[in-house]
Amino acid sequence: MNETTSNAWQPALASFALPGLGQFRNGEQRHGLTVFSTLVVGNALLAWLLTSVPEGLRWLMFGALLIGNLVVYVYAIGQAYLSKNRTGSQPWHTLLMLWMLGTALVMGSVFLERSYWIHAFKIPSESMEPAISAGDYLMTTKRVDQVHPLEENDVVVFMNPNNPSIYYIKRIVALPGDTVQNNGNILIVNGKPAGEYYGDKFQMSVPHGEVFVIGDNRKNTSSSVNFGTVPIHNIVAKPILRWASSKGGVGTTDF
Repeated sequence: MNETTSNAWQPALASFALPGLGQFRNGEQRHGLTVFSTLVVGNALLAWLLTSVPEGLRWLMFGALLIGNLVVYVYAIGQAYLSKNRTGSQPWHTLLMLWMLGTALVMGSVFLERSYWIHAFKIPSESMEPAISAGDYLMTTKRVDQVHPLEENDVVVFMNPNNPSIYYIKRIVALPGDTVQNNGNILIVNGKPAGEYYGDKFQMSVPHGEVFVIGDNRKNTSSSVNFGTVPIHNIVAKPILRWASSKGGVGTTDF
């Protein structure tokens, strides 16, 4: 590849490294800022919408997020290459500084999304089978108290009450004020059967501000009998989408 051809591809490579950077390389600062802003703001908006839309639209929103990123990248690379001969190009040390700044902004946006809106989890155990299998990748919403109020039968991700560094995923079977006990191998909530239960005999009333949780795989799961009822403030997320699985069911939103 001669020097002319190499220079021709430099703007495209810059936009591959960071959408909009190739436009800056060509001296199109306003255009580059527009491309970069579209990537950051678009991702943040779609992430917010993903946690707000009804179940039937979640997979559509997730697909829109992926396709939108691809479109921005393809456009940024192609447009930068086609505009390569324009004057006013920026030196590479300026582009390096812009790349570092842009990357920091993208990472900051991702951090905010993970902190307040969405988070991905890989499920390590079989305690929630058959609804959720070991190895499944779940997209979860952190907007539990704002958009998705807790209800009985919800699947939740929470911090272990006895060790907040450990995260569990279980199903809520009893809410504050409910009475939970077992009758042989049957779990009883407020006098009504709530599935199987294998363990010692117990009876408890769920305290105010807490919930009783247990895994769906009742023969191989821990529950609030083992680690106690879970304070609602320990609940960090609710699954909204299964985006990868070793056993199928990709794209499902029912848990």
